[in-house]
Amino acid sequence: MLLNLHYWLNTRTDQIFADHAQFLHGQGRTRRLFLPHKEGKVARVLLVAHVDTVQAPRLQALTNTHIFGTGLDDRLGCAMAMALRQRIPVDILLCDLEESCQSTAAHHECGDYNWILELDRAGTDVVTYDQDSDEWLELLGNIWPEIGFGSFSDICKLRTTACCANVGIGYENAHGKNSYAVLESVQMALDRVLTLYTMASECKYIQSLKPLRSRFSPFIPFTPFEHYDMPDIGGSIVPDWLIDEEGWDNGPEYDWTLALCDDCYEANKQYVDGDIVDCEVANCDFCGQAKICNLIAEGVRSYG
Repeated sequence: MLLNLHYWLNTRTDQIFADHAQFLHGQGRTRRLFLPHKEGKVARVLLVAHVDTVQAPRLQALTNTHIFGTGLDDRLGCAMAMALRQRIPVDILLCDLEESCQSTAAHHECGDYNWILELDRAGTDVVTYDQDSDEWLELLGNIWPEIGFGSFSDICKLRTTACCANVGIGYENAHGKNSYAVLESVQMALDRVLTLYTMASECKYIQSLKPLRSRFSPFIPFTPFEHYDMPDIGGSIVPDWLIDEEGWDNGPEYDWTLALCDDCYEANKQYVDGDIVDCEVANCDFCGQAKICNLIAEGVRSYG
């Protein structure tokens, strides 16, 4: 199924955007590629991956059992999404800047999908980042033996109420110079996505409301790091001052004070004293409706 693997693992990011210019949305730090299944119509399912990499992408070797190369995170996911598009009617969103935790998915106007999958995870499990419901987790558990824990990917930035998941696609050593993928695991991931589509493409799964909190980490909120003046680098962007001998004891914790949907935020932002540090499905504190809401944080305090 991965006939386009050589292209995705040997092409620079800027060239990929140029090659797919007809699907380009945004420019610079907002750019992403949106490939609709059919022009003018929204598919029932969205597949997501990201084009940026830590190491320059390069296919080193392709054997009967393995793919060896750099940039498998997430060029392998891009190749798999494009291959699946030939088999099932899905929309595809290819993002940029995921590795610096500033995914351009945040700028995408998301359609009304039944559910959304990202192809951007090492190993063979699946994670949801709390963008789920009991029914969605039960469905995933029927296909994936293990539902794991994750920190961040593009889908965390999507403004959607649809349930989401990030699928393990079989690569290992994500950001290293000796990363690889086991072809058996890659094929298993493809088969599982096809099985999920066959079972549930017609079923709509809506995220259940969660307590207001950051979904990115049990220790510290993840998204606020992008508010610091930090360079765009691959891998971790956690500043040294957050880490001490005991781990994450010095991490900042934000006190949520308001959850406002976009309409209520625009109408009342002159009265809001605090920064938007996250977004999550919640009941808007002004209109009371369950929507994607901006979480407003007032003040910062430290652990300990």
